[in-house]
Amino acid sequence: MIRKLFTVVAFLCATTVSLYAQTPDWYENGENYFKAVNKNTADNFTMTVMGTIDGVRCDDAFEIGVFCGEECRLSQPFYSTSPVFEYFGYFSMLTVRGEKGETFSFRLYDHRNQVEVEVANPPQLIDFKADASYGSFNNGLYDLAFNGSTTHRAVLKIDDDTNLPFSGTQYSITADGIACSYTRNAYLDGGYETIVLPFDADISKIKTLGFVFEKFEGFGDNTIKFVELAEDEDLQAGVAYIFRYAGAASDGRKEIVFTAKMDQMSDELKAHNGWAGTFKAMDGSELKGKYILNVDGDKMQRAGSGASLPPYHAYLELPAEVNIMALSVSHRGAGDVTEIERLQVDYSSEDVFDIQGRKLKNASMKGIVISNNKKYYIK
Repeated sequence: MIRKLFTVVAFLCATTVSLYAQTPDWYENGENYFKAVNKNTADNFTMTVMGTIDGVRCDDAFEIGVFCGEECRLSQPFYSTSPVFEYFGYFSMLTVRGEKGETFSFRLYDHRNQVEVEVANPPQLIDFKADASYGSFNNGLYDLAFNGSTTHRAVLKIDDDTNLPFSGTQYSITADGIACSYTRNAYLDGGYETIVLPFDADISKIKTLGFVFEKFEGFGDNTIKFVELAEDEDLQAGVAYIFRYAGAASDGRKEIVFTAKMDQMSDELKAHNGWAGTFKAMDGSELKGKYILNVDGDKMQRAGSGASLPPYHAYLELPAEVNIMALSVSHRGAGDVTEIERLQVDYSSEDVFDIQGRKLKNASMKGIVISNNKKYYIK
């Protein structure tokens, strides 16, 4: 009785998911690349599958073809599902007709780039067995794994919602087909943002969109110093930068994509004199004592207990000798000695006391004050 009940539940689950499947336009329009022959045999086997290219999941731009020799027996897409069943990702349910003694292979076509996927190691062949079943929604989809692609380069896509998935040293892009891109929905209001990437990135095209990038030079004369990157200068892996939109300011945002330039990715972070980035999200406890950009991108302020910092952003730890009460920020153009202060340091969150131990507000700050057990003189 229990076994029968389980079978009914499994059937209902598969039926429900298939009802919510969303069909891609190319399939709706009958634009199949593989032309299937209707083999009207009495027997069949079924497969509930996903497809991967070098370990990366295929979406609904891909068409799966099931072949017996050179004859295509079935051609179907990978379906997407409604958010209710997004757990299953892209899948396909195959009913393959055949007869004893036949062996089936699989091919893949990319409708987005209009090219058939070529691989050194295609999925395992399937010998026909009547009523056999491979994969299910309950026990896991069968992975039609296409490995060693010579036509496709799987791209690892990261954004501010994704901690860097690697740990260790460096990872080859070309050896295993993995490339990497990072997407930032950048502000267009002229305020600064911070960025650090796990790969070298060519930003020449991004600069043409009106974005200006600056690197951290260090401290001098109680000033945090940044300098604009040279025209041919790119972002280096693990190094933190600031950038802003230098065009006409607006309340909008623009999606910009940073793509790995070379054959290496790395999770190594290269801090410089307290200026550092992070590849994972940080909370208030991890940011204690550190300075981060405010939401408007115009001030560096000490992170409070409720602060957070997304991955691929940066923070600043001030050296002990810096006078926070008189600290400024300078920006030097590439090849230009002119320094303009755009960012400010906001010390309003600091606990500041007079020499009698009374806590002061910003408006009353003058003369000798004490903060973090250090004395400062404010004119």
